[in-house]
Amino acid sequence: MLHTLNILKLLEEAVDLSDSACSLLASALPHLESPSAWCTSDAKHGGVRLITLAEGKLEDASSELARCASSMEAAELLDRRRGPATRHPPASEAALSASMNEVPGARARVEEALRAIDRCRGHLGAAKLLLGHPDGPGADGCIEAERVAVVRAVEAALGALGLGGEGG
Repeated sequence: MLHTLNILKLLEEAVDLSDSACSLLASALPHLESPSAWCTSDAKHGGVRLITLAEGKLEDASSELARCASSMEAAELLDRRRGPATRHPPASEAALSASMNEVPGARARVEEALRAIDRCRGHLGAAKLLLGHPDGPGADGCIEAERVAVVRAVEAALGALGLGGEGG
């Protein structure tokens, strides 16, 4: 019974962390969607500031998702410790058993979202570097391409977590 309560607590924590990460990802999008703010003519006040804000949100979302994956892994380990005799009891733990069957897929989606966030960070770093060199030929076009790639990667992360975008 103690393992069951701990597993339920870990799964609930994982859901809360995933929800928090989704909120953070969604709140990063407004900083990323305005192309006019990302041009080299206003690099210091526009693009760099927006990138810094988005980086903070993405870092926090990544931390929440890493903790979410850890909670799911811990729940799986505790479920294995329950043993075969208690793994599939009839009524009281049927919902837990059903939830545990979904954990591997959920963890894979979290890991997919984490990879998308890593892509975001790479594109943001490239855009920030380009904003630091406004005289480079075609800098604004390259920055715009990086901005679009970041938006797509955030949407992919949200999609992986089941909130629209490319992954879900």
